[in-house]
Amino acid sequence: MTQPGCIGPVLERLADGDAEPVFVADFQRVSSAPRFGELLNADDTGHPIYQADPVGYLAGCDDYWPLCDLAVLYADEFLSAETAATAVTIVGYCSAADLSLRIAELVARSCEVRAILVRPTWPDDAMIGSEFARLRASLGTAQTGCPDLSGDSASTLRNMQKLLSADLRALIRARNLHEPSITASGLLDRSLAWLGFLLASRDDVRDLERDPETYQVTELNAPDEAQDADRLLAAMVLSLARGKG
Repeated sequence: MTQPGCIGPVLERLADGDAEPVFVADFQRVSSAPRFGELLNADDTGHPIYQADPVGYLAGCDDYWPLCDLAVLYADEFLSAETAATAVTIVGYCSAADLSLRIAELVARSCEVRAILVRPTWPDDAMIGSEFARLRASLGTAQTGCPDLSGDSASTLRNMQKLLSADLRALIRARNLHEPSITASGLLDRSLAWLGFLLASRDDVRDLERDPETYQVTELNAPDEAQDADRLLAAMVLSLARGKG
């Protein structure tokens, strides 16, 4: 399923099975390390596993998406795929924690839900400013200033787009790069999608009101982000999923 103005599937089904479905919201990594959803799917667990990359999806969209709209999209897509599900484990990795809680609220109206937050982070102005500076630095600019974050997020994202687009054009000229190839790589689209997702999450975290009685929430952390640590966390998630039903 895709939405008007967007390119690409909403969900990817990684595995089939008869056990409790597992829905994971995570992100495509910059490194070669496996995504958290891939770690959940490393063995034949018997769980249907669905993976969502909200940043990848937003990179194919034209507009800014509030987090509540993304949550409705994912909840509807999952429930249409798992019409007979009576229980589901919903996993939010890192900055997808808030999105996973919003999805859990919606899915909990139809079936039993356990939400698991793995290495949860909660985007704020400091994180957004830091990420914007990092992206500008990656484009070779010495200017790392961030637009005013106090206005509406759609306007803020448009201002970020102007600055990053100018940075990218300067990089192309300075290094005599092939502009169509750089544009086709999706570098700018994904960078803006990441910033848009952080802005939407920040706005939603400020207003987050959830009823903890409608579903269980478990947080899992590890002392570092090494691949082996994430493998351990993935095993813990599956152990919790197996414990239901």
